Amino acid sequence: LSSSLELLISPTEDSELINELVSITNSLPQLEQKKILAFAVERRGKANVVYADFANKEEIPMVREPLTAYVAAGLGELNYLSDETVEIPENAPKHDYVYVIKGDSMSPEYEDGDIVLGKKEQNFEDGGVYVFTYDGAEFLKLVHLEKDRIRFSSFNEDYPDFYGTEENQIRVLA
Repeated sequence: LSSSLELLISPTEDSELINELVSITNSLPQLEQKKILAFAVERRGKANVVYADFANKEEIPMVREPLTAYVAAGLGELNYLSDETVEIPENAPKHDYVYVIKGDSMSPEYEDGDIVLGKKEQNFEDGGVYVFTYDGAEFLKLVHLEKDRIRFSSFNEDYPDFYGTEENQIRVLA
């Protein structure tokens, strides 16, 4: 789940977001604009998680898909396979997994109950957002590769970072 996130929102909301981004970017010096462009291009190349914010579901054709599992944005969720289904847009990007977020550690980017579509991954990349298992529990966290360990962090500053080493059982899912 590398963190180039695509918001699945209505065209009206999308144009408002684009206008805000353009306005902010235009107010910056050219060097800063180039840094933002380089960052966006780099993040787009790492995209494998799609944050599904379906605020205007009635305006988007939807389909039901099987829910893979609930994933913790908090203290960890034991991996129970689900027989539930959830609605996602008919034209959603290609994905391998459908998760529902539980908890608020990744707020404000991901909220409790949000749907995340993930692509199967084998390895972490530094700075990405991933779904992974850590000693049997599933998480959604930012991943920071350090010299001898992996640091997992949250967007919500109320949650402390935690670390993984070769002593932990860690498996990348998406």
